[in-house]
Amino acid sequence: MSNISEDILICFVSYCQSVLDLKYSTIKLYLAGIRHFSIANCSVNPLVDNVGKPLLRLQNILNGIKKTENKSVRQKLPITYSVLQQIYQHLQKSIFDPHLDFTMLTASVIGFFGFLRCSEFTCKQSFDSALNLTMDDVVFVSDCQVNLCLKASKTDIFRHGVIIKLFKTNNNICPYVQLSKYVTSRKMNGATDNDPLLVDSSNLALRRSLFIDKLKTILSHLGLNADKYSGHSFRIGAATTCSSNGIQDHMIQTLGRWKSDCYSRYIRTSEVDIRQALSKMCK
Repeated sequence: MSNISEDILICFVSYCQSVLDLKYSTIKLYLAGIRHFSIANCSVNPLVDNVGKPLLRLQNILNGIKKTENKSVRQKLPITYSVLQQIYQHLQKSIFDPHLDFTMLTASVIGFFGFLRCSEFTCKQSFDSALNLTMDDVVFVSDCQVNLCLKASKTDIFRHGVIIKLFKTNNNICPYVQLSKYVTSRKMNGATDNDPLLVDSSNLALRRSLFIDKLKTILSHLGLNADKYSGHSFRIGAATTCSSNGIQDHMIQTLGRWKSDCYSRYIRTSEVDIRQALSKMCK
């Protein structure tokens, strides 16, 4: 850690922004992790110079990334439960092909009820079983609960993994039932534990670009302005739906895995409460 130079940090930041497509806030979070471990192991802060001032070139690059983001930020509309219902009904009319319709439907349902970021259930380019969702990441705990194990997440810097708990909602759109049907179908077609969970018509891992493209096609068919939606709209819509249905703030923060003020850390949320909250989202 003590040998981390400003040039190395600049290369790291550039890679995060240009290749991994990470935002300024996430890159800053990663740098904070590097700083923490360097100080803990070597008593050296790699983010400052010999007199304790921030590294000038590194800071300029970070400022540039931040300014670029500020220019391109566009607020996206939420895919609420009512919009999800329209998507659900539309996909049952054979929009693309049966296989892709099934995948798009499953991705939409778990994206909404799991408060998932698009990157958490799709792959950007090539599939990596060590990072992306596989068949083995779906665990049916009981006849009403299924866990989705995320190996990688935006805020899970050290890749400890995150478990998303989903339950039967006793409604026509149900994450438990949808995953059960989809996983059963995938296994019948020969999918193994390390194969991608969500696949396209060619049986390849569902790419983010394909998912967004097909999602916008569906939204356009529904008469909505597709340009105002993104893969993140499911996560936004889930939170919006919860709020509209009177679900408490701390529960929304729990379901969405948002880091906020300290009070949420002291709240212990039971699985019964999570199950009831997911059911309320269908109203």
